[in-house]
Amino acid sequence: MPTVIPKLSSFIISPVQKNLRWDCDTKKADEICNFNRHYAEFSGYFETRRKFKEEALASTSPMKFFDSNTGKLLFTAPIGR
Repeated sequence: MPTVIPKLSSFIISPVQKNLRWDCDTKKADEICNFNRHYAEFSGYFETRRKFKEEALASTSPMKFFDSNTGKLLFTAPIGR
């Protein structure tokens, strides 16, 4: 279970998993998931992940997306489109 440190308010101190999908930067993921008060990654960041684009374009079934810290399934998309 991640630890919430009161002085840091909503910051959750739990390392992101290593070897994230699509060659995502572990340091950037840690900033977004654990040390972020304002925004996530910059607009269009996902488009810079070549492997993500390749997998998304080649996929014939819905893709599964997982939490970077826990590895739990967050959502599956697209469904019903």
